Amino acid sequence: MVGPLDGQPRPDGRPVRFGPPVGDIEAMLLAVARGQGITFLPAAGGLYPLRAIA
Repeated sequence: MVGPLDGQPRPDGRPVRFGPPVGDIEAMLLAVARGQGITFLPAAGGLYPLRAIA
């Protein structure tokens, strides 16, 4: 079932592009640093500094 919370499709009809699956926060930050996706972190994200991400 496709619902409003899964992001499919966007309001303008375009499909959502998902990044690569990751298993932990370090892999997630590395994927972001490589330009493979975006993420939203709580303030605790500062505990994992990565220079490639501003």
